[in-house]
Amino acid sequence: MNKGELTYISNGHFSSCLVADSLREGNIYSKKDYMKLLVLAQDKNTYIETVSGNGLPSADMFHINIKEGTSLDTLRDSTRKRAIKQIGNRNQNVIAIFDETHEPYYGFEKNEWIHEYKPQKGCTGSYRFLSCQILMPDKTKIFVDCVPMNVFSKTETVVGDILRFLIASRVKILFSLFDRGYYSNAVINEIERYRIKYLMLVPKTRGIKGILEKDQRVMFVEKGYMVADKARTNIIVIRDENFVWTFATNLKFNKLPNAIRTYKMRWNIETGFRVCDEARIKSKSTNIKVRYFLFLCSFIMYNFWKTQKINPEISFKRMIGLFSDDIIA
Repeated sequence: MNKGELTYISNGHFSSCLVADSLREGNIYSKKDYMKLLVLAQDKNTYIETVSGNGLPSADMFHINIKEGTSLDTLRDSTRKRAIKQIGNRNQNVIAIFDETHEPYYGFEKNEWIHEYKPQKGCTGSYRFLSCQILMPDKTKIFVDCVPMNVFSKTETVVGDILRFLIASRVKILFSLFDRGYYSNAVINEIERYRIKYLMLVPKTRGIKGILEKDQRVMFVEKGYMVADKARTNIIVIRDENFVWTFATNLKFNKLPNAIRTYKMRWNIETGFRVCDEARIKSKSTNIKVRYFLFLCSFIMYNFWKTQKINPEISFKRMIGLFSDDIIA
């Protein structure tokens, strides 16, 4: 990575995407001051409080600016519009991969954004984010949308909203991939509403167990299976030595084992989450705008790493370190 690339992100990409949209007028600190604060926290994979001071905004000042200077919609729109531009050629067919991740929460205050699920030992709950990643023909993958989910959020509504945005942005979706957590008549109906092809892993519900019991073939398709009222799908069953794969889909496969290879493309998004975790900025705040802002920061850096002409030998973590070194110098 050369000096020009460092200057590019320092002067424009990162700060203009989130920081500029979140600052209040009359702030004594510049966009670059906030950008420095965030990149230093990413490099150390630590809290804003740990790296604040020494001429940089305090953690309290940062939190106030985010709470009062922006909205969830503004943060989401500025991030996903930037991501759409990074896709480049809209005529290419892409794969839309949906998944969600939980960010641990260790406090005791409860609000509608804190879920009961505890992803790590010692945490008292978690924040839930539903994300969509695009896999392009050249194997480049970037996050194009991320939505914070409160305890009242409906998965099918968010999935439909993301698909609608991608379609409106003229993104050509070859097909979409979902894990078993999305299997419901509501989600399937929403996907079908936009005439999107999909492949979804299916949990072993009572109905699916019934299919497996009545048909002992190694692989077969149960066509027109009724998930629930007004939702039908095709169920693919593939038995191998270690696992019984069950998929819901409206895709057609010449060879059924290809469904497994196709589904494994979904694991790209889980890899992306793990990479982003290397530069996750920690926070003790319970304000969803602060948590969402910090969560998006790692996605923005990840997308930059994936789409810019950076030496492929430079890891994501190393890239963050180079930005941090440039800031300190």
